[in-house]
Amino acid sequence: MSTIFNQFKNDFSREIKRCFESILKNIPQEKKNIFLSYLDLGNNNSKILYKDEKYYLNFLYPNEQNSSSIKLKNNKIIIDGHYFKNIFKLIFSLNSPKKIYHYTSLNTIFKILMNKSIWFTSLAGLNDKSEYASSELYYNKKIINEFHHERVSAANRRFILSFSELADDLNQWRLYGDNGTGVCLEFDFKSPEFLFGQQAIKIIPGNIIYTNDFFNILKNLHEKYSQKDIDIEYRDLEILKHFIKNTDYENEKEYRLIIYKEKTSVKRNWYLNRYNILNSYQQIGLNKLPITLKNIIVGPKCSERDLNIGQLKLFLQDNPIYKNNQQVKVNESEISHYR
Repeated sequence: MSTIFNQFKNDFSREIKRCFESILKNIPQEKKNIFLSYLDLGNNNSKILYKDEKYYLNFLYPNEQNSSSIKLKNNKIIIDGHYFKNIFKLIFSLNSPKKIYHYTSLNTIFKILMNKSIWFTSLAGLNDKSEYASSELYYNKKIINEFHHERVSAANRRFILSFSELADDLNQWRLYGDNGTGVCLEFDFKSPEFLFGQQAIKIIPGNIIYTNDFFNILKNLHEKYSQKDIDIEYRDLEILKHFIKNTDYENEKEYRLIIYKEKTSVKRNWYLNRYNILNSYQQIGLNKLPITLKNIIVGPKCSERDLNIGQLKLFLQDNPIYKNNQQVKVNESEISHYR
């Protein structure tokens, strides 16, 4: 059994390194090597220290914790949740953008500013249903009823707010900015202490990882070792999986904030979304987000654009929460040719 166990560690480490090395192709080699060393399940590094120009991130991995990232119990190989959490946390830190952008309609930005809050919508209302079906992929399960009440209930305990790393982008305007008639909200990040878990509301931040290999690797390993009567359990991927998307969407450069409610009793609000799906949402105050609104870019096809820019500026001056923050600016899109 120990031979099979060691073989799995080698297989897993090799394949997961190959997967993430392609994801981190633009990262300096020194930082990439530090990251890849952690992916190795047989690695006994006691400390990984990553520094960038914005902040420090320290990841302490005592030998006993690192060695327990994977264990064999009753013909089941278990990869501990700390392993995947630290992988994703490292990727988020290595790829962290300086600013993120949320495209929406003019009507929605008025509601956001009036209510001083923003909506996180549940996974159940997304047009891509694979968002909450992908967990079955790495267990190779057949989905008998995609909309079973337990699956729908789980989807309505996960709430997402999506952004892009692209500012004033033509494609983002068309897809999410009300076809260029809406606005683009520019946000800066708060302190790293706030960003990584000191919020009153637990919000998980991270950029989307675009890969077609990750779930296939887990699925293929599951199939291979099931033939040897070995089951595999990958822990704590139920939330982290929502930061992985197919490379077909790579040009969107998406960034997400996710709220995860473990309890079955969740206070929800409801609305009918643009995909004609009755969906739940949670309304979160702007002051509770790990980001700060810095700029409002009015779309290239916004009707009465100059007037609306002036009105937005006056609205911000008339509201104390925005008047006290003199750094919130209002500008027009630099796109001059929009059809």
